[in-house]
Amino acid sequence: MIIDNLDQVANQIENERGIKKEFLYEALEQALASACRKHIGDGSQLECTLNPSAGTMQFFRVKEVVEELQAKATEAREIQEKTQKDGPTMSDEEKQDAAQKFQSLQQDINFLREKTNQFRNQTPKQTTNENNEEMVNSLDDFLEDDELK
Repeated sequence: MIIDNLDQVANQIENERGIKKEFLYEALEQALASACRKHIGDGSQLECTLNPSAGTMQFFRVKEVVEELQAKATEAREIQEKTQKDGPTMSDEEKQDAAQKFQSLQQDINFLREKTNQFRNQTPKQTTNENNEEMVNSLDDFLEDDELK
């Protein structure tokens, strides 16, 4: 169906209507992500990535876990660097506080890494016209839209 020859259709639209195919792909990705968000209906932030030459789509559920993971890793690294640099002049209490904070951050980092890996394993789903007729119909509707004529 259309997903099978998306690159060919995009080239035709680019040649006939002057719409860059990269712009078309971005618009399609946004439209498909929007349709998927409405279909799922749980308020998730979703992104779609098209691979026109392969005729596939991937949908990703965006999570903010990575930002928190990076912040905690930076804080742990700063504590470690400070302890190495100032260790000889730190009191035993300061060393113990730094060690406890570092250990707590390491536990948080491990937990967030585990969650990040779970999301990576759960969310990417390749979708083709064979197993997701609704998405292909959405793509058909989008390509038949009057704005493209």
